[in-house]
Amino acid sequence: NAVIRLLPANAKLAEVNFGEVGVVVVGVRLSSLNDYNALLSNIGAASAAPNFLFSAIAEKNLTRDRLGTYLASLELKIKK
Repeated sequence: NAVIRLLPANAKLAEVNFGEVGVVVVGVRLSSLNDYNALLSNIGAASAAPNFLFSAIAEKNLTRDRLGTYLASLELKIKK
């Protein structure tokens, strides 16, 4: 639920990976760079909240497919 709240309205969660202890890697499909900017804005606003679930968020990469949609990969470190 904490990850879903970070997504802008037009974004779709493409993948979730719990492969590393304490870290969640998510892929987010975005239709435009405006949605990417909204995602970054949502992350900034959410991370300021005292009860935010994650201690750090890293943007691993951003790629564009041949159809023009974007895939953002984020690494979220869970607070201990």
